[in-house]
Amino acid sequence: MRLIFVEKISTPASKSLCPILQNQWPDEELVMVSIIANGLSKPAFPRGIPYSDYPLTRPANFKPNKFWLSNDTFTIILRLAPGCEPVRENVTFDQAQQLLREASSLTYLSSMDYASVWGMEMLLKHLDPSADPQPVDIVRIPPDMTQGAFKAALEKSTKSDTDPEYQTLLNAGHVKRYFDYNFALNSFSILGKLYREVSGIQAPIHISKGELLIMGLAAREGKLPPGLGAHLQKWVGTGKYDGCESPFFEGLGSSIARQMGVCFLEGIGVLALSGEGVDLHYALTDNGREFMSRLHKDCVDRDLPFRLAGWMERSFDDVKPVIDQYLQTFFRKQKRLQDA
Repeated sequence: MRLIFVEKISTPASKSLCPILQNQWPDEELVMVSIIANGLSKPAFPRGIPYSDYPLTRPANFKPNKFWLSNDTFTIILRLAPGCEPVRENVTFDQAQQLLREASSLTYLSSMDYASVWGMEMLLKHLDPSADPQPVDIVRIPPDMTQGAFKAALEKSTKSDTDPEYQTLLNAGHVKRYFDYNFALNSFSILGKLYREVSGIQAPIHISKGELLIMGLAAREGKLPPGLGAHLQKWVGTGKYDGCESPFFEGLGSSIARQMGVCFLEGIGVLALSGEGVDLHYALTDNGREFMSRLHKDCVDRDLPFRLAGWMERSFDDVKPVIDQYLQTFFRKQKRLQDA
């Protein structure tokens, strides 16, 4: 049995691959597995650390999101038996583990971006935590999804452990997740404490780097357009990094992350839509303005998306001390200010 990992099974492009894959491996049972990029993993934060120990950094620890799709579904597969129509199934985490144990070959149909490559490696670690992820055949999905183009891509497959581009993307994903994990870890404690003091709501809240920058933008400009996602994509920071050409710079996060960030800030009551008609806009609420007034000025780092993109181009071992120092300094300044 050959397991074939794809980013999303439900897309027409993925379904169109089925006959091509069956022609490529006519005598094998094929099972396409959706990796859903980051959806199958979630952070596992340490518990019981006293507030006095913050700020700190820890190895980024992730666990499988076993009920990502529903109470009994971890991910989706398509079974492609020889001479048969594809059969879609929802599988549990245990069933996904069993598929990996039974597989004789592993293939990854990849768009080759850091988030999906990192998600692929994490999925393999979740399914078999007792060993390092085994090498996978990498097939780059061509822009032209004709049978000829895809067959040519199959013939140029590489191994994940020796493919330089794959390893570069995996390293970038490692750097990004390490930063995000430790930013969130400190934010839960330090920025979460500030939010609880401002709002009076005693809930475990963490505000991400992107959400903090959205609040900073709202504080500076007063009004933000309702189509905020597109506005945030054109992030320019202070202008220091004008013309940034890093392949890992994506504005203020991905389009989904930007949309989710705005919704989250609305949900916790620090950002709201105001006005009507042509005057419809986002603005900070009273709680949002109070939060920003008590935030250290250096904690709205408008150039952070550019810094992070640059760090993602460096090896994890090389850049980890830089990230640790940045986070320690960032959160130490805020903690001293709010506890004064």
